[in-house]
Amino acid sequence: MMVVMAKGIKSQVKVSTPPPIPDLEKPILEVSITNPFKKIMYWLDQIRRKQTTTFAIRLSIPLIAIPIIALAFFQLGKSFSLPYSSSALPSPVPTSSPTPDLNLSKAGILKIARGKENRYLLNLKDGRIIVLEIPLGVDLTKYQNKQVLVTGPYNRNTSVMQVEDIAEVELLNETSVTPLPSPSLLPSPTATSSSGSS
Repeated sequence: MMVVMAKGIKSQVKVSTPPPIPDLEKPILEVSITNPFKKIMYWLDQIRRKQTTTFAIRLSIPLIAIPIIALAFFQLGKSFSLPYSSSALPSPVPTSSPTPDLNLSKAGILKIARGKENRYLLNLKDGRIIVLEIPLGVDLTKYQNKQVLVTGPYNRNTSVMQVEDIAEVELLNETSVTPLPSPSLLPSPTATSSSGSS
């Protein structure tokens, strides 16, 4: 405080230091590393102290609303349906009786598959292959890669034919016949009269 006196004038001036501003007093850079497990341990301790948690839900529905809600619930069930599973029901399986072997004749090219034991195959024109069962002691190598006609019982389920008879088939040259035009399509000669009129 300062007092200045002059003739007849008295003046008093109070000078004080300003209070410190907290923002200016903070450090420019401050680094602190805390233990994150301390906070987790604190939360676990708080949960252990309380140990029980209670939830309470209170719902009040008027009696008239219960049938309306039930009706709406069942109507939703009708519109949303599960897809039908066909595997739930067993499909009926027809009982097959063994088909009797048919006595047939088949024409094709005889092929021999060589291995531990030779297998004879008949290659048909439509690309199907029939396995041939040959009687013991019969040699069919002379018919290999030739057109043959095989006769015997044929099992359709296994595509196996028991050979009773085999014959080489010779294909004749196929001749193509060109159709001749019918006589009505040929131009008819025009009649010219050679007799003169007088």
